[in-house]
Amino acid sequence: MNSYPNKSNPPTREQIKSVPCPSPPGPIHRELIDELDQIRDLRKARDSRAVGLLCMSNRLAIEKIQAVACPTCGAEPGQKCELHSGQLRTQPHRDRRLIAEDLLHS
Repeated sequence: MNSYPNKSNPPTREQIKSVPCPSPPGPIHRELIDELDQIRDLRKARDSRAVGLLCMSNRLAIEKIQAVACPTCGAEPGQKCELHSGQLRTQPHRDRRLIAEDLLHS
């Protein structure tokens, strides 16, 4: 839904300028923003690790990834991951790759 009923009659510049700007974020908002930034950074790091393991596209890396059960689709060790349609995925799920990488480095 639009904030103004008639698309052919948009608000004027004066009407737009009359809308008050939101106040700057307070300390609680800053904490939330910082926490969201930390989560985003952790996800970027996790995704880059998964891509790094997947780029090792040799047979050994694929076997090590498939040696772990997939928490996303439930594929057993040694089986390929599945799509929601039931067809096999060309790549393992990200969580499966991350678990395999953690096992390789531990």
